[in-house]
Amino acid sequence: GRDRISVADLLAAMGDRAIAALLFIFAVPNVVPTPPGTSTILGAPLVFLAIIGAAFAVVPDESTADMEPPRAATTLPSPLPAPAAGGGAAVIEQPAPKKPALAPGRLELAVAPWGEVVVDGKSRGLSPPLRIVELPAGSHTIEIRNSTFPAHVAQVDVKSGEAVRIQHRFR
Repeated sequence: GRDRISVADLLAAMGDRAIAALLFIFAVPNVVPTPPGTSTILGAPLVFLAIIGAAFAVVPDESTADMEPPRAATTLPSPLPAPAAGGGAAVIEQPAPKKPALAPGRLELAVAPWGEVVVDGKSRGLSPPLRIVELPAGSHTIEIRNSTFPAHVAQVDVKSGEAVRIQHRFR
């Protein structure tokens, strides 16, 4: 008999599940302490297998090739409202028309050397890299904090579709 099992034997025996098994085999050593460079050596086959696995995932097999796509669910008409008390006709109220939502405005930032951007008491990130913050139209309090310098606070009025620029250099 045969003493060895080849990769081809594993692929033939496991079919579609072979890619997942190989991903597991190459991933397990990456979760235990190993000498430097081992994760790089084992990472290359992981990337290759992930690409191959993704390619197999989108190829339909023969059993599903001739199936019809799912149909959209049909909606049934809603039942009519019950007659009003006293036998009169029911009154159907139309929903109030919605006000069109205003387009947001933009806050453009140029901060040096860096600062945490706080808008209306909520942190929005560090600038740089943060350069643009979308804000709803209206008045906003902008605070730019740096651990070495006093905070810079500005009150801005953002208009729909327009940009407000804040440029600040901590000194």
